Amino acid sequence: MDTITSSTETTVTSTNTNTNIDNNDNDNDIDYDHDNEYVAIQQDHLLVLQHGLNATDGDYIVMKDVLAKSHPTMMVYAAKSNNTSLFNQATHQGIDACGDRLFNEIVQLTKQYQEQIKKISIIGHSLGGLITRHAIGKLYQHGYFNNVQPIQYISLSSPHCGSRRPKSTAFNKLACVFTDAMIKMTGKQLMLTDDPENPLLLKMTDPNDIYYKGLELFKSRILYSNIENDIQVNFCTSDMTHRNPYTKRVGKVEELIEMIFHEKYPHIINPSTQAPFVPVGEDSFKNEEKRQQLLKMLQNLQTLTFDRYHCYFKNFLSHTNVIMKRSYLNNEGQDVIQHVNDHLIDE
Repeated sequence: MDTITSSTETTVTSTNTNTNIDNNDNDNDIDYDHDNEYVAIQQDHLLVLQHGLNATDGDYIVMKDVLAKSHPTMMVYAAKSNNTSLFNQATHQGIDACGDRLFNEIVQLTKQYQEQIKKISIIGHSLGGLITRHAIGKLYQHGYFNNVQPIQYISLSSPHCGSRRPKSTAFNKLACVFTDAMIKMTGKQLMLTDDPENPLLLKMTDPNDIYYKGLELFKSRILYSNIENDIQVNFCTSDMTHRNPYTKRVGKVEELIEMIFHEKYPHIINPSTQAPFVPVGEDSFKNEEKRQQLLKMLQNLQTLTFDRYHCYFKNFLSHTNVIMKRSYLNNEGQDVIQHVNDHLIDE
């Protein structure tokens, strides 16, 4: 069981009180070890961390420790219902399947501390940003937010618009084939090939659907995106935009423009010099097979307000640097973790 990090060691005994949340009574999906659960009585704000593709809750070891120490009134919990192993490729089974598991996990945890949890914030890394958006829709659908106030949604390098790439290079062509064919249902959803008319990622942006309505309730929504050197997730899909404003074409080569970084967070662009956000235009994605779906997806997402932060690392570990997945490999990412920590709404 993932231990909820606490500033004190006040044991809370699980009770069998009923909850008002409609969760289909899926209480046996997660094997909670209650004997190892410790939570301080003053903690009423649940902060859920969701990992990405082919990953586990262990990705958040460093971040979880930093956030918990700085925010003692928060229960910092790294979700484990989608943990991947050699014999359980959970994150390949579809964003919807992963989202359903996370939904059940959050509901069960909330029932365990029913009288205590009053607020919730959610952080998703990589595919976790989509898994959390799906789970948020399910929470909305089942009335969870009638009892628990949604505070903050944060994604770090998440493919919100899928993983389609312009087939202009051999790498991009290979990446498209691999994603669609090798990552099973999740790959098809990321490539928008799961449904020819209404793929899941498009459905999740529909203002009339539960996923949009649930996300809309959060007081704060934040996107962290890597400008370059993120092999897994490119800037445009994580920033919910149609182009990268930090690159310019010089001949046949894309080059970075000059960037000014924050003094306190050396891998994050100074907000005062950050490239202005440009809404998607009707002339975007001209050569893209899924052009209309991508346009609609971005148009829908861009009706929501997001705070955007742009990161740049010189090495190709950018994708895992943003959560400092391994302290010995991703140490450069500590300023991004600190930035997340400093911008959490702890109320």
